[in-house]
Amino acid sequence: AAPNTDQGRATDWLIGNDAFFVCPDDEKLIQRWALAVMYFATGGDDWDRCSQADGTCGSVNPFNNGESRFLGPANECQWAGITCINACVTEIEFES
Repeated sequence: AAPNTDQGRATDWLIGNDAFFVCPDDEKLIQRWALAVMYFATGGDDWDRCSQADGTCGSVNPFNNGESRFLGPANECQWAGITCINACVTEIEFES
């Protein structure tokens, strides 16, 4: 993917900045990458809550149950607004 696209930014983040260190053969790598693409495609750095730089994520409404910020060093199923069943994303809740 070209580096100046949302897919390229997600790839660069996954390879060079993801502190969760997902192994290349992990079957959930594509799921994590797809959520990162969504983050960049929707202007995630400008989100009001739970962007990658938000230090209050998990303690402020609407995400006040210990959720992790997007692109943070946690399993993507723990990111704010993400619901998983058996480690597979089943729902994405955007801010209203």
